[in-house]
Amino acid sequence: MKPKFYSKEAIAGLTLLSPILGCILFSYNLREIGKGKLSPYFIVASIAWIFLIERFLIGKIDDRLFQLLIAGILGSLLMTFFIWDKFLSNYPIYEKKKVWKPVFIFISICVALIAFQILMTKN
Repeated sequence: MKPKFYSKEAIAGLTLLSPILGCILFSYNLREIGKGKLSPYFIVASIAWIFLIERFLIGKIDDRLFQLLIAGILGSLLMTFFIWDKFLSNYPIYEKKKVWKPVFIFISICVALIAFQILMTKN
């Protein structure tokens, strides 16, 4: 029986948006093959990755969104070419999960946080 994974391309694309989201999807893949205990480490590592890249770029690039984009690009390359191959290379054939539900949840959370911030700054 083939495992059901979020595809390498989906993880790469969503890691560009947010390394945390990419690691969450990758963690679901790990859970599918019985390595779910590693999931919290990947989530924490994704948060640390963002802070590490941000700290490295302080003084060089002041735009926070551009810093996040760089963290996403580098994280995406790392996730798809190193981490995927290290953990999931034994599963070259798999059934692809649809990514619309996690993307919708992620976007909903972002919109809610932005709306909350806008409401709080109107005072």
